[in-house]
Amino acid sequence: MIKENQQLFNRLHVISDGIFLFLSLPVAFWLRFYVLPNGIITVPLSQYMLLDIFLTAAQLFTYASFGLYQSFRKTRLKKELPRLWLAGMLDMAILLSVLFINHGVHYSRLTMAIYFTLSSSILSGKRIILRKALRYFRQHGHNLKHILILGSGESAKAYLNAVNMDRELGYHADGYVAARQAETWDLPYLGGFEGLLSLLEGYRPDE
Repeated sequence: MIKENQQLFNRLHVISDGIFLFLSLPVAFWLRFYVLPNGIITVPLSQYMLLDIFLTAAQLFTYASFGLYQSFRKTRLKKELPRLWLAGMLDMAILLSVLFINHGVHYSRLTMAIYFTLSSSILSGKRIILRKALRYFRQHGHNLKHILILGSGESAKAYLNAVNMDRELGYHADGYVAARQAETWDLPYLGGFEGLLSLLEGYRPDE
C-alpha cells in the first residue's frame, strides 16, 4: 500500500512544483512592472506566458535530472536545497543564453531574476514544510516502511541502530531472520533462513 501512496505522492509533488513554477513568472512580471519603480513593458505578458510553458517543462526536467524527485527518505534536506538552487541557476543561465542568441533582448532580465529567486524560494519552503509534516507523521507511527532484517551480525545491528536513531527515515523493523537468535537484540526473532519465503509472503515487507 505504501508503494502506491508513494507513487501518488511523487506525482502530486511534481504537479505542485509545476503549478508553483508556472505561476511564479506572472507574479514576477507584476512585481517588476507594477511594484518596482521604472518599469517599462517592452514585451507583453502574453509573450512571457508563452515562454512560461516551455520554461516550466524545462525546469521540471532539470529538477528530475538533479534527483529532486527521489524519495524524501533517501535524500537529506541539506543536500536537496542546494541542488534545487543550482538547478534554477543553471536553467536561468541557459534561458538568458537562448534569449541572447535569438535576439530576445527585450525580455526583462530583472523579471527573470525575480522569477528564479521567487520560484526557488517557494519550492524550498514547500520542501521544508513537507519534511516537517512527514517527520511528524512518522514519529507518530504513520507513513512507515516495514522492513525485515536479514542476519544478526555487526552490520545488521549497525543498520538497526541507524534505523532506530533516525525516525525521519520512517522505517519500522518487524523482526529479524538469522541462523540463531541474538541475545542482545530487542527485536522479534522470526526464525531461520529456511522460513524466509513464508515470512515474506506473510509480512509482505517494503524492504
